[in-house]
Amino acid sequence: MQKIHQFLTLFLLTTGLIIGIGLSNTSAQAKYTPTPTSLRGYWQRPAKGDARSVLIIKKYKFEGGLLNKEYFQINTNDDWQIQGDKYLKGTKTPQLYVNKKNRNGYYKLGKVNTKTRWYLKKVKHNGKVALKSYVPNALGPAEGKVFYYYKFKGTGDFK
Repeated sequence: MQKIHQFLTLFLLTTGLIIGIGLSNTSAQAKYTPTPTSLRGYWQRPAKGDARSVLIIKKYKFEGGLLNKEYFQINTNDDWQIQGDKYLKGTKTPQLYVNKKNRNGYYKLGKVNTKTRWYLKKVKHNGKVALKSYVPNALGPAEGKVFYYYKFKGTGDFK
């Protein structure tokens, strides 16, 4: 009986230790910031001329650039290449900032620790699925304006 008691005690201690280590490892994992699924995809804004303004929203990436028939170029400004699975230097804070829908249905996306914010929501515009972008007051030369981006298949699909 003594040996069974010792065996059970040792078994329970070992099991508890293994479970404790397992739980501590899972809580130490970094938390990534995903984009809302309704906003994901390739979006282009119609423009006069050859180039189109483009937004690309993937699970952990928010970027923009210019697209024309010959090339696709991401802007060199860091605010246009924001990743939710990459951290700010020396921290465990993801670069991507995503706020839940506000009362008007807009998500707020941007780069952490900057004033750059995009207010975006998926809508129907002129009978097509569109991404409505609102630039609030005091955020630059386009303040108070609304822009519509329309879905397209990818950078090889120029419309």
